[in-house]
Amino acid sequence: MSDAIVGMTMSRGLLDGSIFTQGPGRPDFGMTNWALNLPHVIISGIALVIGFMKAPAARHQHV
Repeated sequence: MSDAIVGMTMSRGLLDGSIFTQGPGRPDFGMTNWALNLPHVIISGIALVIGFMKAPAARHQHV
């Protein structure tokens, strides 16, 4: 999710390190930038949902 936030607000990537090599850019909320960052939002959203769904089950397991 942080890569998508950085990508939308700074027009750079966090995971590829371009935020560190090129510095922050201008915010870009255009359709192309939405399309580029949408997979990051979807994947992290799915991961959060799965994590919250599995958390109660993990609490009740005895090891």
